[in-house]
Formats: sequence, structure tokens, C-alpha cells
Amino acid sequence: MSDLEERISDAPDNAAEYRVIGEIAAHTDLLVSQAPRDNKDYDIIRW
Repeated sequence: MSDLEERISDAPDNAAEYRVIGEIAAHTDLLVSQAPRDNKDYDIIRW
């Protein structure tokens, strides 16, 4: 499986995280991002 195919197949699994990231950014003016996938403790990080 190519990297692009893997990212596309992971997209539904990450949809909730992206939604939360968008809501946090829109309502708080904070810069937030998805945490690295190998981090078991966090899903979202704030810069």
C-alpha cells in the first residue's frame, strides 16, 4: 500500500480528531495540531 493510500484509509479514523482540532482553533484562537501517531498519551497538541 502506498503512503497516499494509507493516509486515505486512515482518514475516517482521524475525522473526529480533525473536527475537534477545527473547533478548538475556531473558538479559542489557539494553534493546535494532531499529535504524532506514535504518541500514546495525546491525540491533539497545542502550540
